[in-house]
Amino acid sequence: MKKSLFLIGVALLGLANQHTVVASPVTWNAGDVLIGFESTSDKLDYLVDLGPLATLAAELSGNTFSPVNLNADLTNVFGSGWFTNSTADVQWGLFGITSAKTEVLSSVPSGSNPLPEIGTGGLGQALANFEALGGKPGGGGASGYNGDIANGQGLTVGVEQFVGTRPDTTTTTWTGNSPSVQPFGTYNVTIENGVAGNLDIYGITSSSQALLGRLTISTNGVISAVPEPSTYTLFGLAALVLMITYRRQRRNNA
Repeated sequence: MKKSLFLIGVALLGLANQHTVVASPVTWNAGDVLIGFESTSDKLDYLVDLGPLATLAAELSGNTFSPVNLNADLTNVFGSGWFTNSTADVQWGLFGITSAKTEVLSSVPSGSNPLPEIGTGGLGQALANFEALGGKPGGGGASGYNGDIANGQGLTVGVEQFVGTRPDTTTTTWTGNSPSVQPFGTYNVTIENGVAGNLDIYGITSSSQALLGRLTISTNGVISAVPEPSTYTLFGLAALVLMITYRRQRRNNA
C-alpha cells in the first residue's frame, strides 16, 4: 500500500510541476515552427522558434509539451502591461510548415473552425513566405528571424522584429503576413487570438485536418498546453485514491 501511495504521489507531482524552459534564441531552420506575438498599435513583433514541426506535433498530441516562460521577453518588447493593456492589442499565433510542403502546423482561436485543407500550390506559396519570415538559411546570409538574432537584441528566448526596417521587410515580419489579409499567401482566416484567449493547434495536409492540442499563456508569460479532459480526470482520480488511502491508514493506525 505504501508503495502504491508513493507511486501515485510521484505521478501527481509530475503533472503539477512541469518545469518551464528558458533558453537563448536558436537559429530558425526549415521545418521549424514559430509562435509570434504582435501589437497592432505599436507595430511590434516578437517571435519564438518552438523547434521542428514533427517534434512539436508529437508533444502536443502526446501531452508532453514543456511550458515555455516568455515573461521577460514580452515585458521587454511590449511593456509590463502586455497581457492587459488593450491599447497595445497584443495578439499571438503559431505557424509552421515542412520543407517538403506536405504538412502545416497552425493555430486558430480556440473554438473556431479549423484552417482549410490546401493544395500543393497553396502549400508552396505558404512555404516561400514562411521561409522569408523565418530567414531562410544560405544564399549569402539569413534575413528576418535569423538576421534579428545576429543583431544581438539581448532577449532570452526569441527575437523582436521591426516592421518596415531591414531585415524585417515585406514577408519577413509577422505583421507583414497579417492574418486579416491572407497570411502567408494561403489562408483567409485568422491564425491569431488575443493573449487572453487560447490557441487550438491543428496539423493540416492537403487532405486532412487534426486537432493536436491547445496552448494557453498565463498572465506571467508562461505558455503551456491545456490538458485533455481525460488528464484532468486522471488527476482527480489519483487525488481521490490518495485521500482514501490516507484516511484508511489513519484508521488502521488508530
